[in-house]
Amino acid sequence: EIDQKSDPLDSESYLPESGKPLVWVNGVVPANESISVHDKAEVQIKTAFADATILYSLDGSDPASGNLYDGPFTTGTSVTLRAIAYNVDFSQEASTLFTHQVEVVPTFAVSASTSGGGVIKIEPGLDRYPVGTTVTISAEADSGWQFLGWEGLTGESAEVQFTVTKDLSVKGLF
Repeated sequence: EIDQKSDPLDSESYLPESGKPLVWVNGVVPANESISVHDKAEVQIKTAFADATILYSLDGSDPASGNLYDGPFTTGTSVTLRAIAYNVDFSQEASTLFTHQVEVVPTFAVSASTSGGGVIKIEPGLDRYPVGTTVTISAEADSGWQFLGWEGLTGESAEVQFTVTKDLSVKGLF
């Protein structure tokens, strides 16, 4: 039985007595085989075995011939994580409950500005945008001004829609 509280180190949480390793991704024990995170995944693996040896793989292969776990690590790419734990004398072993598919989705900054003469809006309004997000940037001219175009974007329309694939900074020209 696994009790997953908010903090894996608090006094109310515990690890399976069987020694099965538990995996945390960005401080969360995934509830199923897949988890999606933005930009990077900090991975932590724990077992109830005292003085355990934990081995892991990031490509879905047998973790018994994988990497030696020596503490939390960070990955910026998607991985297929498996882990196995051995007790101190290697007389017992236990594998993770399932193979974890950790999808790391890159995010990008999108900003828009103007030197004056109108207002620029970005929808949706996020701090960072996951790759593949559809964004609309629109310009509205102040009274007596006319929208002329964009610096940093192609097209002369006052409303432009695009899919985020990189950082982008645009300027509305009035």
